[in-house]
Amino acid sequence: NWHILEDKVEFLKRFEGIHGREWIDLRETDEAGFESFCEKHPQIVVKPLDGTCGRGIEFIETQTRIVGLFDMLREGRQYLAEEFIVQHPDISHVYPLSVNTLRLVTIKNHDTVHLVFSSMRIGNGKRVDNLNSGGMAVIVDMQTGKISTPGADKDGKAYDRHPMTDVPLVGVQIPFYQESVALVKRAALTVPELGYIGWDVAVTEKGPVIIEANHFPGHDIYQFQVHLGPDRIGLAPRFDKAIEGL
Repeated sequence: NWHILEDKVEFLKRFEGIHGREWIDLRETDEAGFESFCEKHPQIVVKPLDGTCGRGIEFIETQTRIVGLFDMLREGRQYLAEEFIVQHPDISHVYPLSVNTLRLVTIKNHDTVHLVFSSMRIGNGKRVDNLNSGGMAVIVDMQTGKISTPGADKDGKAYDRHPMTDVPLVGVQIPFYQESVALVKRAALTVPELGYIGWDVAVTEKGPVIIEANHFPGHDIYQFQVHLGPDRIGLAPRFDKAIEGL
């Protein structure tokens, strides 16, 4: 059942009314429908249906009319167009060029959903926040919703301050954090086929928006040395508790 999450359109259809944004499938509309969508949204994001790590994502300003854009996107298999997410200014203050997303990992044990991992990916020099595109990850404390560790990039290099904005990372409060957790727990209960999911959540001024969900939530993010607590144990006890009795 991984296809529920792998195919971005199938994901959006499955979580319609929960994910929180408008979108259009260029395989199921004509050029007039696409132009109507563009008129409504001054900036859009286009994606391939099965892309990972931010590959194939483009940001398009729709105020500037681009002749042949509809056909060009279809030829490039960038079938998904979404409204651009404007993140909360408190998160833009840390790094404004990418939408910096929470990675919230849930395990569903019968009718109970456990949050087992809470982090945020932050861009660094690019318009996407993925680690594989140069971004970094921080741990977000589950009780307070504040960043509790330095950042770490894919190579494990640690950042106490963001290298481009010079903002100290530890202590930054994530707006609507508990609302984000509640949203992914609600979403997890609607997918009985899957019990272990990594959710990517953007936070806007109006609240959280689910960008996508992952059936294999990047175990590298779990294991950076700089993110280990003083006990140096890691996350195994938390996972063990979540799956107890399954």
